[in-house]
Amino acid sequence: MIIGEETDTILISDLLEVRYNSFYKSLEKSVKDFGLCLVKVRGTKDIWIRDFGPVQTHKNRFVQFRYDPDYLKDNQELKTDISIVNKNKYLLFKDKVYSNIVLDGGNIVRINKDVVVMVDKIYSENKRYKRDNLRKLISSQLGVKKIIVIPKEPYDKIGHSDGVLFPLSSNLVVMNDYKNIEPGYRDRLIRILKDNRIEFVEIPYKIPHNWRYTISAYGNYVNMLRVKNVVFIPSYGIKEDEIVRSIVKGVVGGSVELVSINTLDISAEGGAIHCATNNIQN
Repeated sequence: MIIGEETDTILISDLLEVRYNSFYKSLEKSVKDFGLCLVKVRGTKDIWIRDFGPVQTHKNRFVQFRYDPDYLKDNQELKTDISIVNKNKYLLFKDKVYSNIVLDGGNIVRINKDVVVMVDKIYSENKRYKRDNLRKLISSQLGVKKIIVIPKEPYDKIGHSDGVLFPLSSNLVVMNDYKNIEPGYRDRLIRILKDNRIEFVEIPYKIPHNWRYTISAYGNYVNMLRVKNVVFIPSYGIKEDEIVRSIVKGVVGGSVELVSINTLDISAEGGAIHCATNNIQN
């Protein structure tokens, strides 16, 4: 499976430039500074291209899962037709596998080429499959050896693993610090990571006081993006920004460039950098 450091091109919705120009300009500048490629996909219904875009498994092979999330059942006008993305010139002539499995791209976190992490909502959105068969089928389509299934974050209306953790190496992730928010959930998550021999480092999770009743991703730092040797980190104009940056720097050392992008505006819609991008190897 293609992982972040192997990618060089970032797909975004053209709506990002229109609705969140400040975020777009910051991302565009950083992409140019590091010699990466930024591609706008036209005709999408919202900015979350990670979820409805195809997943790259090899240089010329993609898997397009069914985009039919439960959180858009009452907002079908926000549901992007997957053909819109797949008509883009960067994807048009690629080999694509169209899957009947309902799975958002935001619920696929690539730890390494053989291991991905998903939230357990894959089961509720694909009830016609037995759980073992579902995991085997997804593994086969993605070309990975293991799927680590973690519980959905309590009260999370979306249910994506990219809002819970992010890989910084082939067996180490940064994860939200749930210690003072949901200690029981933290214990379950850590147990699963340890059982699968995945090391972890906790980083601040500065969520709003009404987090149980909102989709806001404010204060979520794990929704990062890795492209080549660059890691894009969300920032919110608060002291935790530098704390997180320091922790990440301590893990990756000098071999990786860190770029902070202010995601205060887009976080109100329920996502950050990883959600609003789809990185591929061109």
